[in-house]
Amino acid sequence: MAARLIDMSQKTIIGPDCNERFLPLDSPGAAPLRARGVLAGALSLFRPPLVVARPNPDFHFLAFTTAGRGRFRTAAGAGTFAPLQGRVFPARRRRVHEVAGRKWELVWFRLEDAPRWSHLREFEDGHVLARFPEKLRTLVEGLLVESHSAEPRALAMAEAYAELIGCIIERQAGRTVGAAQARAAADLARLWHHVEGDLSRAWSVDALCELVSVSRVHLHRLVRAHHGCAPMKMVERLRMRAARVMLSATEYTLEVIAERVGYGGAFAFSKAFKRSEGVSPAHYRRR
Repeated sequence: MAARLIDMSQKTIIGPDCNERFLPLDSPGAAPLRARGVLAGALSLFRPPLVVARPNPDFHFLAFTTAGRGRFRTAAGAGTFAPLQGRVFPARRRRVHEVAGRKWELVWFRLEDAPRWSHLREFEDGHVLARFPEKLRTLVEGLLVESHSAEPRALAMAEAYAELIGCIIERQAGRTVGAAQARAAADLARLWHHVEGDLSRAWSVDALCELVSVSRVHLHRLVRAHHGCAPMKMVERLRMRAARVMLSATEYTLEVIAERVGYGGAFAFSKAFKRSEGVSPAHYRRR
């Protein structure tokens, strides 16, 4: 079996009775997932024939089976995707996934092969995750609905679903942290909660440091480790998230939104928004 896997080429065979609903990761509401390095994801219903072969995948793969069964083959051996079970497959390792039986229903995610998820390389192929997240399918369905909805507050709802999904992924596949790291994460969570409640303030790194009682160097190190960016970049992300919600769910003028999220005027806000989101606030609002 191992020799066959070594020689195999990339292959995807998906029969006509299969159905996949892909997460709209390019949508504004999916930003919390993109920030965590989620490259793709879907709710999938597979029926034979199905063969997905990856000789050298450049992403980590998480699969949460909700019903039916699948099977996998790797260079290390073979196994089964059982109902209410999650498994992880590290990047850069050969694998084949197939349906075992009449159907296989699952929620799956691809995670970037980046420092945030580098610890997954330490896992065995098909490592069984500790506890099945029973609400995951419901959350993914909620994200799919809200991402395509024109209802008021749809963007805020989509971001909330995406944030919860991201938390589940981190809980299931994240690196086990010690007490010091857990305290640091809690301190940052309280910091960003405070910032979100006062976005109109002219925030600075010194002001952020004062709230969590750390030095500038230490704050930069903490934020970079937990969020992959500098402290003021994180403040900008919070401002843009609030701005996206107001653009989608209110009729506030740009001047009002600019003031509420901490910019000196509509021009400065529009420039920052386009730099962050790739489109102007007016264009974003017309979507």
